[in-house]
Amino acid sequence: MSNKVKMRNKFIFSINPKKYVYLNKEKLSKAFLYVLLLSVIIGLVQGVMGAVLISGIEKTTKMILEEDEVQFEMKDGVLDFKNSPLKEEEGQALLYIDTNKDIDDLDSLRSITVHKDTVTVLLRDGFMVKSGSESVTQKYSDLGLDLINFNNDFVISIIEKLDIVKYIIIPIMIVVNFVQLLMYALFISLMGILSNLISNRKMYYNRVFNLALYSVTLPTIINLIFPIGVYSILIGGIILMFGLSFINDNYLKQTIDRE
Repeated sequence: MSNKVKMRNKFIFSINPKKYVYLNKEKLSKAFLYVLLLSVIIGLVQGVMGAVLISGIEKTTKMILEEDEVQFEMKDGVLDFKNSPLKEEEGQALLYIDTNKDIDDLDSLRSITVHKDTVTVLLRDGFMVKSGSESVTQKYSDLGLDLINFNNDFVISIIEKLDIVKYIIIPIMIVVNFVQLLMYALFISLMGILSNLISNRKMYYNRVFNLALYSVTLPTIINLIFPIGVYSILIGGIILMFGLSFINDNYLKQTIDRE
């Protein structure tokens, strides 16, 4: 086999510990390039999925805001909901909008809200949010909403102007993945060093870290399908330890053959 391993083969070899014998011959700079390429691929997939999700949310939000039943206006910190009062329930969740009432009238709504675990109440001058036994009550003016006037059309125009923001997700995800994979490789390499100490194998740290950069491949793929978090380090560490073992066995075999 050629000393140079093609990028396609690196991907296949990285999830097969027996092939780490070949990856061990690769330069560290090429391992970094491999992780960068992997980050680009994963970042593109995650970024596109995120952009599609945001597009769906944008479309749904615009459709809702264009309906006559949800026309509203916020002016000088006072909310005017045209179809007030409105009551929407789903299981233990409740959304109640009544812009004919103020924060001071919350007690009169207790019979409506007391039996629900998750409650959002929008009133003329403020709102109340409850989750379990905890609740927060706030006036719109306390949040600075008395300084800006807006309605459905204004919110829709903002959504349309910010539409391009969703595409920024792709480069962000690429950078985040690259940094995350480097951190995973660092911790995985420590597992490799521990394995070498236990097995009394001698290998420079830069070679161990080099292989750790490849060992992040399988946990990264799994994480894309099913989030496994820090278990990525464990899976990558196991792959690396087996890889180091096969490298050592191959070295001993070659030594014996030369003798």
